[in-house]
Parts: sequence; structure tokens; C-alpha cells
Amino acid sequence: MAGIGFELKKIYKQNTVAAHIKGGFYSVFVTIGHVLITIGVLMVVKVLLRDSFDSLYSEQLYSAIVVHSFIFPLIFTSGITIVLSRYIADKLWNRKHADIASSILGVLTLYVVVFSVPGIVLLWRGQDLPLLLKILSYLLYMQMGLIYLLMTYVSALKNYKEIAQSFIVGMGTVIGLVLLTKGFLYQNDAIVVYLIFYFALGTLLTLIGLYMAVRKVFKQMNGNYFEFLLYFKKYPKLFFSNVAYTVTLYAHNFLFWNHPATKQQVSVFHFSEAFDLATAFAVYSILPAAVLFVVRTEVFFYDTYRAYLDAINYGTGSEIKKRKQEMERSMWEEFLYSMEVQGLISMFCLIIGLLFFKQTGAPSLTIEVFPALVLGIYLLYFSFLGGTLMQYFENYDDSMRTFLLGLFLNLIFGQLTLMMGRDFYGMGVVFSSFLTLAYTMVKLRETLQEINFVIFTTGALRPSLTRGRFEKFVAALNDGVEKK
Repeated sequence: MAGIGFELKKIYKQNTVAAHIKGGFYSVFVTIGHVLITIGVLMVVKVLLRDSFDSLYSEQLYSAIVVHSFIFPLIFTSGITIVLSRYIADKLWNRKHADIASSILGVLTLYVVVFSVPGIVLLWRGQDLPLLLKILSYLLYMQMGLIYLLMTYVSALKNYKEIAQSFIVGMGTVIGLVLLTKGFLYQNDAIVVYLIFYFALGTLLTLIGLYMAVRKVFKQMNGNYFEFLLYFKKYPKLFFSNVAYTVTLYAHNFLFWNHPATKQQVSVFHFSEAFDLATAFAVYSILPAAVLFVVRTEVFFYDTYRAYLDAINYGTGSEIKKRKQEMERSMWEEFLYSMEVQGLISMFCLIIGLLFFKQTGAPSLTIEVFPALVLGIYLLYFSFLGGTLMQYFENYDDSMRTFLLGLFLNLIFGQLTLMMGRDFYGMGVVFSSFLTLAYTMVKLRETLQEINFVIFTTGALRPSLTRGRFEKFVAALNDGVEKK
């Protein structure tokens, strides 16, 4: 989120009620605006097409395709985006914008070549699905992955308005098409094909808008299309950390998709409608914490962190100690503040969610597991923030262990609570996330105790990348693209 702290400080300097409201809207806009737009579209389409499906099978097929097209690209790109963000940050620091521009083509090519395989294999097995629906589902799945990757470059852009415009145009197209054809779609046996086409078209427009917005900033390429791959060798723990956390978010869903008492299937798609609905709303409830973390980190914590690094480089021993204490105090204050505020928001979301589910006639299982999921996701997210702070301080080992522990415990406790029966459904997220958060706090404190040594030796203990086989392979990829 490079630039958000600077912009927010300019806004808050005015010290008026209007400025604080503007700062709040700006914070939401640049952090989760695109998520809110997408969620809003999904909900509006669901409301508009209530009772429009000709069968339960069609409704479940549509929902399953959309869910799989959003979740799996997020998982597949999670490891790439975190490493790519580090690559972009280093290149921005060294003002090598041509490398960033080249990496756009490289990372999009990588995703198309590698991650098209799972989509093709899954859809190929769906013998009962029309060929056109398979093609459209594949396009939706692929385009969502490419959008997630392009969003990594958003932090380098100056005009955030173009990002929102891309999502508004794309998702607005979906709503517009649904409104125009609502009567035609009613009880139409090809309704799923039309809806997936609308979403595929909408995501394509979003993808084009994002690509053009990024290329406006990073124009000139220099041929280093796949140089970012070297960062997977340099920062493998970043890759595994983010993959582990993202999979952990949906680990319970996968368990429920395969549990005899809760699993459902339509064509080749597995799901658990009641549990998936509860999970989605529980994840939505934690979105304010993402805004809080970015804003409070950028506006308050980062300055003390920067002052501490300056003291390390230029200050005396007493000044280093003073700046370190100020940084630690600031970090814990912002972390605990975010926990307190999000705790209140999560309680509010819990009440609203339960009322909403009861009013809309949601499955009883959704109502039963929702409170546990809200609490569990809350604890899990702050484990993620603790691990992210460890990455700030170059402690990639403990950060990775934290995320891997969270995944392991979620799978173990999730399976145990499923075996214990319906009364315990969802509690696995609470138990595992609580233990993960406790472990995270211990490791974060240890990280702060050893931070002077870590900062002093940053880079010295990290092995340099020699020109081995992998480096030669990346060079050959770059040469191959250049020749074409």
C-alpha cells in the first residue's frame, strides 16, 4: 500500500470532522474497495434472481462454479503475490521500473501456463456439463487469478480511482446484463450458462482495466520477464507462509466438503452450502481489520519503525534503545487497538448476521456454526497480523512456522470436531486459532527481543544467489520470450 500513509497524513492534517470522514472512506476505498464491490454484486445478483432458477440443481451449479472460481485462484496466487510484492518493493526502491513492467508479462504468463492445468482437468471430468459452460467457467477461473495477480501491483499505483473504476465497470456490467435479461432468464434451462458468461465478461473488463492502469505507470519493458522467479529461491518462506495462511482460511470448508454428513456435490464440484455461507459471512466480518491494520500501520507504526532503522544506521546506543522502545510501544498499541475495535465490529456482525440468516430462512446449520466461525476467523486473522509483523522484522522462520502451525491445527481440530458430531461443528476453528494466536504472540515477543541482532545482520546471513541451474533456466526463459 505504498502511498496510502502519505495520503492519509495529508488528509488528517486538516483535523476536521469532514477530513476524518474523508480519511475513513479513502482507507476503505484503497484497501478493500474492490472486495466490497465484488461482494455487493454477488449479493445483488442473488436477490435479483431469487426464484429464477428452473431447478435446485441449476442454482447449486451456478453457486458452485462461482465459489470455485473465486477460492481456488486466490489460493493458487497467494504464494506468488507475496513474493511478487517483495520483488516489486525492491525494484521500486532501486527505481528499476522496467523490471516491474517486464514482470507483469512474466507473472501472467506463468499463471496461464501452470494453473490452467487444474481448471482443465476438473472441467474435463464434468461429462454432464455443456461444452460452452466449461469454456466460460474456465475463463472465469483464469481471469480471477490474473486479477488477483494484477492487484499486487496496485500498491505501486498513484491513481487508486482507476482501480475502483475497473471493478465498477466490470461488476456493473454483470448487474446491467442481469437486469436487462431478468425476464428472459426466469426459469430458463440455460440460465447457468448465461450467468457465468456475464461474470466472465465482467471479470474480463475488470482485468483489462487493471492491466491498462498498471501499464500507465510501468510502461517500458527491458526483457527481465521472469527475473521475479529468483525471489522464490531467495524468499521461499514467504511463499509457504502465505499459501499456508490462505489454505487455512478454507481448510474447514474442504473438510466439510468431504464429510459424509455435510458434503454436497453437483457435477464435479464439491461444496457444503450451509457451512460455505457461514464461512463467507465470517470472513466478511473481518474485513474492517484489514483496513485498520493498513491504516494504523502506515500512519502511526511505520514512522517509529523508520526512526528505529535510522537509529540503527546512524544513532548512538542510547538512541537505538530509545527508538526501539518507542517502536515496540507503538506496535503493541496499534495491534491491541485493532483487536479491540475489530472485536466490537465482529460482535456487531455476529448479531446482524444471525438476524439476517433467520429472516432469509438460511439453513439451521449456518446459524449454528456462524458464531464459532466469527470468533475463529477473528483469532486466526490476528495470528496472521502477528506473523506479518514478524516479516517486517525479517523473521521469516517464525512467521512461516506460525502459518504452518495454524494450517496443521485447523486440519487436526477440524477433523476431530467433525467426528465429535454436529454440536461441535465449527469449534475446530476456534480451538486451533486460539492456540495459533498464543504461539504467535510468544514468537512476536521473542522477535522483538532479538531485533537488534536481526537488523544488524540483515543480508549478511542470507545466502547470495549464485548463477546456478535455476538462474540459468530463468535467463533462458527471458531469452526465449525476447526472441519471440
